Amino acid sequence: MTPKEKAKELIENYFTLVSRYDFDTNDKYNEPYDEIAKICALIQVVQMIEFEKRIIKEVQFLSDKAGHAFRCEGLYWEQVKHEIEKL
Repeated sequence: MTPKEKAKELIENYFTLVSRYDFDTNDKYNEPYDEIAKICALIQVVQMIEFEKRIIKEVQFLSDKAGHAFRCEGLYWEQVKHEIEKL
């Protein structure tokens, strides 16, 4: 799945969830459902980015310890975050 497809999927999944609830009774949650879904998706992706960075750091450490070269390019979740922000 491309980062753009994943971004759309996450927002659609959160939209389905948040649109089931009526947030209008609390002034804090007056944003349209699509914006709430986008914020939820961004929160999830930021958590995935942090997790991915920790994993890469661990793999790098273990690779260095074993004398192997390890290189990681184009972090997937960073690209997903960028696509969500564009939507």
